[in-house]
Amino acid sequence: MKTIVRAAIGISIAMMLISCTTAYQLTNFSVSDVKMNLADWPSRPKDMAYVLMHKYGQPDEMTETMIVWKTNGKWKSTILHKDEFPHDFPVSHTDFLKQSINYKVPADRLNDLAQFDGSIIVDRTRGTISATCDKEEMNFLTVNLANDIVLGRRTVDQARQYLASAVKKFHAGESDPYLQGIQFVVGNGTEFRDLAFELDNQTISQ
Repeated sequence: MKTIVRAAIGISIAMMLISCTTAYQLTNFSVSDVKMNLADWPSRPKDMAYVLMHKYGQPDEMTETMIVWKTNGKWKSTILHKDEFPHDFPVSHTDFLKQSINYKVPADRLNDLAQFDGSIIVDRTRGTISATCDKEEMNFLTVNLANDIVLGRRTVDQARQYLASAVKKFHAGESDPYLQGIQFVVGNGTEFRDLAFELDNQTISQ
């Protein structure tokens, strides 16, 4: 009996250790846990983690390679990645901060957004649009310009020129409203479930 109990305790401890190394829930980690997790992160994502915690508080989820905040500010989610990905528009930098909002993108605007910035991700089923860069200000800028494109206020070329100009201002210490926050009302319930597909007059089902 003692052997069985010891085995059960051993399994429980092992499972706890596995869960702690793969992900934390809000009630299971502290500031010191976050700091320990960030120990081997590259300097730029690591620094951004502290910036975001100062602004939005403790994250909602954490793994060895990413930290997540949910419904923070106007964002539906903020995901900070450990890994950096090179991006040369409008200047060379790395992308590691992905932020999403509820947003309904018409199908005929998808190509325009793809041409505007390859770091924009549109999920029409979930009704979200995401921007990924190295600073929150840049994600504000990208999302604001994406909204202009969708509404027909700017062409792709005009949006790219504005983005490049605003980034230049930012590095020169100048301000721009598109860098300071989302400049439009973020909606709710923008999911696009599409329609069931019929093949030979029969609806496909799982």
